[in-house]
Amino acid sequence: MPCNKAAGLACSPRLDRLSVRERELVYHYARGLPNKVVAIDFQISERTAEAHRASIFRKMGVRSALELACCICPHRPRPEDET
Repeated sequence: MPCNKAAGLACSPRLDRLSVRERELVYHYARGLPNKVVAIDFQISERTAEAHRASIFRKMGVRSALELACCICPHRPRPEDET
């Protein structure tokens, strides 16, 4: 499923690697919210939230919420822009 600017998703090719559920959660993790808060907001167990976070970080190739936020930032220059 390709990313969708109209839905507020930054068009990063890495976002295409995420499942629909992971795309729902990615912006919460990019804001640095803890697993417990994400679990409460999405009515899932804290362990499930931890698993989603680990999967998102692995698929996006990042190690922290800050890296994730930078990766999905709509103002980040794209490789095709760097000519």
